[in-house]
Amino acid sequence: MRTSAIETIAAWSRLASAFSCLARRRAMDAIADTLGCMAAGVDDFSTQAVRRAVATQISASGESAVIGGGRAPAAIAAMVNGTAAHALDYDDNFYPAISHASAVLVPAEVIFRV
Repeated sequence: MRTSAIETIAAWSRLASAFSCLARRRAMDAIADTLGCMAAGVDDFSTQAVRRAVATQISASGESAVIGGGRAPAAIAAMVNGTAAHALDYDDNFYPAISHASAVLVPAEVIFRV
């Protein structure tokens, strides 16, 4: 069975021995920062606009959690959650991250673990 590039990267990222303690600490900080940004951005007009646009796909029984309540297909949840994470533009704006990667990576990862 062939694995996709994303499956290969995901398998590699699960290897604790591949990362230093400092790298793991910084990753945890970036994840916590992104979750905080998602919580702060849940009521932003952009997040609410996206929620309204996909409202018919948000329910109580979807596969993934959506910030602000409800559940939806994974791609929809990632879009709403990613919008909330980036809505106030506070994500990853400090050293050493400065990449804005967390706003798109963390919501996509979180939906599969909630």
